[in-house]
Amino acid sequence: MAKKRRKKGRTSKKKIRKVTRRKKSRAKKTKKKPVRRKATKKRTVRKARPIVVARKPKKNPRIAAVLEFIFGIIFILGIGHIYNGKIVRGVSYLIGYWILLIIAIVVASVLTVMTLGVGAIIAWPVILIIHVILVSLSSYQAYREAQKL
Repeated sequence: MAKKRRKKGRTSKKKIRKVTRRKKSRAKKTKKKPVRRKATKKRTVRKARPIVVARKPKKNPRIAAVLEFIFGIIFILGIGHIYNGKIVRGVSYLIGYWILLIIAIVVASVLTVMTLGVGAIIAWPVILIIHVILVSLSSYQAYREAQKL
């Protein structure tokens, strides 16, 4: 049984019909239909409400200065700054002042021991004067800060 050989390049009419049908069906599948969009309602833009910001109550400069001075005299420096709302500054003044005070007391004690009591006559009044000057400057600074607020 010998099979008939066909020449290359020739195709039968049936094959041509099948191929064209495939191409048409593929073209139908790939063709996209236009998307219909629904009619949308017009969006109304809301008017922005004004932002209400609560104002901080104004600090009284005299109260800040008095608090700083009174508490500073009893070795608690920085309360006037805390009253003004500058908490970090007030706490740093308190800690820094206590460190400075401890160093001054140690130096005065060593000076007193080394000079057999004569150094106490000089050292303790100097420490007291420095204390009053620092408290006065700090209370003035708290007063000026409260005026700026």
